[in-house]
Amino acid sequence: MASYYTQTTQGPEYNERPAGKCWVINGVVHYSPNCQRYPTRPSANPSGILLAPRVSSVTDLEEPRWWKEDTEWMGFIPLRPVVYGGIWFEALGHIPRNLCKKNDGRYVLYGPVCSRWRDAEKILTEVIDILANKSELIFLRPFLPSVWKYHEPHSTPDQARLAITKGRDWFAVLLGLLFWMTRKFPEDPKFIEGLMPPSWLVKVLVVHTMHAAIDSIRLTPLLHRKWEIPRVGLWLKHPDDIPSQPPAAWFVEQGVPIWYRWSDWEGNCSSHCPDFRLLAPLPHELQAVVTWVGRDIGPPDNSSSEYHGNNNFHDYSENPSFDAFDNSHPHPASPPHPEPLQPPPTKRSAQSYWVPFFQKRLELQEKIRNRETSKEKQARLSRTVNPGITKARVYVWDWDDKFDFVREGPVAKRSNDKEAEM
Repeated sequence: MASYYTQTTQGPEYNERPAGKCWVINGVVHYSPNCQRYPTRPSANPSGILLAPRVSSVTDLEEPRWWKEDTEWMGFIPLRPVVYGGIWFEALGHIPRNLCKKNDGRYVLYGPVCSRWRDAEKILTEVIDILANKSELIFLRPFLPSVWKYHEPHSTPDQARLAITKGRDWFAVLLGLLFWMTRKFPEDPKFIEGLMPPSWLVKVLVVHTMHAAIDSIRLTPLLHRKWEIPRVGLWLKHPDDIPSQPPAAWFVEQGVPIWYRWSDWEGNCSSHCPDFRLLAPLPHELQAVVTWVGRDIGPPDNSSSEYHGNNNFHDYSENPSFDAFDNSHPHPASPPHPEPLQPPPTKRSAQSYWVPFFQKRLELQEKIRNRETSKEKQARLSRTVNPGITKARVYVWDWDDKFDFVREGPVAKRSNDKEAEM
């Protein structure tokens, strides 16, 4: 069996590299080859991940963590709001506004909705169990959504809604785990994605009796990498520190965001080793961040001894260590002076709006008079002598030399006046 890192034949849609971005945190460049967001960098010695029933929530798993073999699948969890789709999981897309009140006064999720949620949890658990038994994957197993008791009655509506919401959100954890298992399952070297059934599907169909249900799960959008679904992602370390860590290109192919440091060490390894397992930043991505480092992180002047005495400080403006740095435009040692703010544009006079408006209105009235019949002309002239009066007091706003607008009135409203309607 081939390694899961090279298990698929890539199509044209996977050959294009997504847009990445560089950041500078405390003078150190960090890079993501496939994500524009920058999450909080985990601590160097993170504490163990706790999956305690009815204590750990989806919120605790939405921050990327350092890569570990048994928690790698957590980077595949989709971020909220999750777009649930497919026959088995579309019922998870909406939480009913109203709850069902039982005879004893307790509140519970409606029966048809609860049944569909329970069926989705049951078949998810069965597929995960089959893949776990048919492979040697190592992972920290999460608890089931039913642990939140979304299917049980509760004393108050708030308690019921809280349990229902947390239980529904926990389905994303199981879907992230299943997606990770399908991508890590050992595949045949001759496998071509889209033309042949994957090995994980064949293994499940041999054991499970509901073949149509399993095939419906295979078509779920959350279990396909071709859909752009935001996921939690992972922080990667240097491959020399963790040789078992998968290459960065594999995570990019699965649509899982990754972040890692890109210092001189990683740059030298990338230039000397063609098979380096981290993707190097593109020249324009590195150029932008290096320019920012040389301009903003450098010492304010040459007399600052506290900066020169720090061995960890590296002035990129004096000795650039990145090939993408543009030496034809050196940056000064001192920060550039900010450019003066431009004065706001002059305000247009109100007359510039009123004059064209009334000019067009007069032209339109002249055209109507030229087309009116003798009967319409007689009616218009009679209204001029005896204008129609309304009971309501109507005011208009007129232009004044001292103020922008002045209320004038009351004025008489002429009924059936075509000129007044324009």
